[in-house]
Amino acid sequence: MARILELETFDLPDDPLQATLMGDAQVAEMKLLSYEQGYQAGWDDALGAQNDDITRLRTELGRNLTEMALSYRDARRHILASLEPLLDEMVAKVLPAIAHQALGPMILEELGPVVDRLAATPVTIRTAPANQSMVEELLAQKVDVPVQVVAEPTLGPGQAFLKTAAGEVQIDLDGVVGAIGAAVKAYFQTEHDEVQP
Repeated sequence: MARILELETFDLPDDPLQATLMGDAQVAEMKLLSYEQGYQAGWDDALGAQNDDITRLRTELGRNLTEMALSYRDARRHILASLEPLLDEMVAKVLPAIAHQALGPMILEELGPVVDRLAATPVTIRTAPANQSMVEELLAQKVDVPVQVVAEPTLGPGQAFLKTAAGEVQIDLDGVVGAIGAAVKAYFQTEHDEVQP
């Protein structure tokens, strides 16, 4: 047996006599109730559509942010991969050459403030055998203090020791270059470790 569903009607009665009998207050109340129910249904539909739009926008934004993050990581990884050999080459070749060229000026910089006080005191500079003639030539042009340059085979090309009456000063550009190289290697090792699962 089929069940018949009866819905409440909000229409005004078709019979003008019945409408008259209901009274103007009841008719107005029915119209207001119908309007409010229609308005509420429209409002609920609008809120549902707005919530659907917000959900869709959030999903799209999340997907776009994920794609951007992946693109950024890929670009960063690619740039670092191409920079690593360049930086390794600089640490291995360019920095030692710069350190070798800077050794003489650094020795002069260390001697500069004490040259007047050391006029009668001998200064001994120990440096790598490859640097001995370069340091002697540079000091002969720039310093009027008696300086003895001694070749020390245990020192690297970026190292020197200055011994004066005031004490001894160590210049270790090889150590600086080594520290820079170690920092570059450690940085790229960390990057490689983060990329691998």
